Amino acid sequence: MISGSLLLLVATAQAIDLEVVEQSLLEYAMERCDAVEVEVAWSGLSPQLPGGSEVELNWDGDPCRSRPSLRLLAVEKGEMLGRWSVRPHLRVWVQQPVAAALTMPGDLVEVLPGHVLIDSIVGRSLSPDTVLQARVRIDAGEAVTDAVAEPVPDVFSGAKVMVRVRRGPLVVTAPGTLMQDAAMGDVVRVTNNATRVVLKGTLSRPDIVDLP
Repeated sequence: MISGSLLLLVATAQAIDLEVVEQSLLEYAMERCDAVEVEVAWSGLSPQLPGGSEVELNWDGDPCRSRPSLRLLAVEKGEMLGRWSVRPHLRVWVQQPVAAALTMPGDLVEVLPGHVLIDSIVGRSLSPDTVLQARVRIDAGEAVTDAVAEPVPDVFSGAKVMVRVRRGPLVVTAPGTLMQDAAMGDVVRVTNNATRVVLKGTLSRPDIVDLP
């Protein structure tokens, strides 16, 4: 069944080979989704589409999910044969960092390259070069994203630091306590131990917070 409406149809005794249409859809999804594999489970199109061996197929829309809304334009020898709106059933695999083994919350995550169904990926990708710890249980082969893992902090909450202020050649420091886990370059909250005032600054070294 064609999902959508046929806007223009030129009478012809020939029909496009549906395998050719599905191959065209597969190639379109591979390129648009930067996929490693695509399976067209169902194209959503009738096997009686008009056209012959010289038909040109042009797809439009985002195919990077299981039931996308796409548009197909068929042209042959400069004549438009038809334009259809379809919702095919696709299975799209992409290369994605995955957990090498079952990992429990708080444990370091060992990451390796894997192929993952795009519909199963929740959250944004994390750099495989970053040391990560699990936020929740991660199964072996599961996509490693910010939904399930986070970078291991460079410094942990409660660490003793020096709070530093620069004013031209003058540098003033005071002992402080970090109030959150943080990585180098993060804007953090820190307590001035002498005044008990909470300040915000940049963690420039593991033991230094620079105030603006």
